[in-house]
Amino acid sequence: MVVVIFFLSSASALEPVVPGSSEKQEFVINIGQGFKEIAAALQQQGLIKSAWWFKIYSLLVGRAQQFKPGHYQLSPALSSVELVEILMRGPEDVTVIIQEGGTLVDIDHQLSQLGIIKAGELIEFNRLRQLAGEKSLEGFLFPDTYKLAAASPISRVVTKFLDNFQEKAGEIKYQDLILASLLEKEAAHPQDRLLASGILTKRLQLGMLLQVDAANVYIKCQGAYLTCPDEQRQLTRADLKSDSPYNTYRLKGLPPTPIANPGKEAIVAALNPQSSKYFYYISNPQTGRLIFSQDLDEHNGNRYKYLIR
Repeated sequence: MVVVIFFLSSASALEPVVPGSSEKQEFVINIGQGFKEIAAALQQQGLIKSAWWFKIYSLLVGRAQQFKPGHYQLSPALSSVELVEILMRGPEDVTVIIQEGGTLVDIDHQLSQLGIIKAGELIEFNRLRQLAGEKSLEGFLFPDTYKLAAASPISRVVTKFLDNFQEKAGEIKYQDLILASLLEKEAAHPQDRLLASGILTKRLQLGMLLQVDAANVYIKCQGAYLTCPDEQRQLTRADLKSDSPYNTYRLKGLPPTPIANPGKEAIVAALNPQSSKYFYYISNPQTGRLIFSQDLDEHNGNRYKYLIR
């Protein structure tokens, strides 16, 4: 009789809390979190009836130490038996779309919002990488669609990005990658990018200042384009006189690192600069297309026509 009562009690305790419920809620298992803590958290969130019976069952079937960290979407309509199997398999991969022109700071924010990494983890990893004498990850986080597991180790996430960069971009020179990042932020149209690439390449060869607004905006917004307020993006005279190594109005040559993560088209444009008679360009705020000019007088006329008047 005792055995029967024990069996019936366990069967009841392992049943769903709310059978048929369509509700789902996020449940997080952190790296290093203990089995007892996980069971207690499941009960506290109303996902299981009994943490004690959940632990007993998990131990009996040999799953107690096999739960994988990550972010889950769980329902109180699941039985403890089903939950044990789900937690043992681990969370489903999250589809992440990295857009062209996003920065390392932008991508850190995106990944942390999706529960793949902790906020600031990619930024800190990059800081330590640079302290070790390696290049910044800025520019190497190739825009693409990725499948990443929730609560992934940051080293695994970075490796996935770098492997994809190697496959898609190949052995591009660092200087060309920096140029591609400028083109990504300066020109949206493919033909404009090719002409802008020719202009910036010519300016570099002649020792002229590049005067690329996007580089100054990058440092002014502390590398965060997507979350930078519009008013902060507006450059002032003081910004153009700053001592920043990204100030292309004051210092000749390319910035020290890419200012964004360029896509394939921007990389192609950087590697294939189109020669022309032009030395200057501005962006038409109405169309987003670049307006090109041959000399400073024509350039100033275009600035007055399209930007000031």
